[in-house]
Amino acid sequence: MRLANFSGCAIEHVDRGTTIVDKKLLTGQMALAHTAPLGVHATAGSARKTAAYQYSRFCDLYRQWRQQQKRSMRQQHLAGDKLFIDYCGPTIGVVDGATGEIRSAQIFVAVLGASNYTYAEATWSQGLPDWISSHVRTFEFF
Repeated sequence: MRLANFSGCAIEHVDRGTTIVDKKLLTGQMALAHTAPLGVHATAGSARKTAAYQYSRFCDLYRQWRQQQKRSMRQQHLAGDKLFIDYCGPTIGVVDGATGEIRSAQIFVAVLGASNYTYAEATWSQGLPDWISSHVRTFEFF
C-alpha cells in the first residue's frame, strides 16, 4: 500500500488497484449534518463504480488518516452573514502626549466571518457608551 499526493488530495492506492476517494472530501461530507461513516462509504462506493473496500477496512483507513491530521475546527461562513465582535485579552498602555500619563485602553475587535476582514480600535472602557460607539464605527468602516 502506498500514499500518493498525500499533502494534496490524498488518494490511497492498494496493490489490487482499488482507490479510496479523496479523504478531504470525505471529511467535509462527514461534517455535514453529522453524516455517519456508513452513509459516506456507501455513497463513495457507488460513485466510483469500481471495487470498493469493505466497510471495516474503509473505517480503519479513514481513522488512520484522521489521526495524522492536525486538530482544528474549520467553519465556513457566508459573506455578510456573520460579524464576530468582542474585546480582546489584556489592556494596553496609551501615553497622553501632553501630560505623559499612561492610561489603560481596551481593544475592541470586529471580524467578518467569511473574509476575516478585521476592524480594531482602542477604547477607554468596556462600558455601554464605548461598546455602542465602537459598533457604530465598525459599521462605518465596513
